[in-house]
Amino acid sequence: MSDQLIEFAGQVVRALPRDLGQDTMQGWISNLESLRQALRKALAPTNVFPVWKTITLGTYKSASALQKALKSGGYQVSGWAKDLMSRPDFTLATKQVKVNLYRVTGKELGFQNARPLREIYARAAEYGLKPCPAEAGPLVRLGYPEQPQGEVVTMAMEPVTGSGGYLRLFYVDRGFDERWLDTGWSSPGDVWNPEYEFVFAGS
Repeated sequence: MSDQLIEFAGQVVRALPRDLGQDTMQGWISNLESLRQALRKALAPTNVFPVWKTITLGTYKSASALQKALKSGGYQVSGWAKDLMSRPDFTLATKQVKVNLYRVTGKELGFQNARPLREIYARAAEYGLKPCPAEAGPLVRLGYPEQPQGEVVTMAMEPVTGSGGYLRLFYVDRGFDERWLDTGWSSPGDVWNPEYEFVFAGS
């Protein structure tokens, strides 16, 4: 039903008389995408993805305390992950707040081909999901000791600039029976395969 309404909106714009004037016509055309997005957001089903985990932001008061907890838990933290936790953009909540997390692939969001991160986040927002704060990456690692061998889960978050000047995202993985907190590059031009699985926060 939603796709039919979206297509109908497009038909309405395409059926407008051509003698409306170039400026008027251009205005209608430029608003078509905004109309499509508004309709998709209004008609998108809500609560279609189950809660995967609930974390508590603000549990740790410093990045060093987080790193100490990871080490005590037997988790491996890459040099890039340590670097990201030392950056000014890596902030911690000042009070404890519970946040529900959701695991979603690009395919589950409706993408059949690779898409840039901004498009994936925009589509997720239509389902009430949003990027996690950077703090969620280490907290997910701490709260996911049962991660299966070979699995990689990427944190949907606003990329943090590392000391090398590259934008990076946290991800958690388990390989060779070691549970890691690591990072991956996230340049604006990068595209992500629809099979990639992201962890989003609920709005």
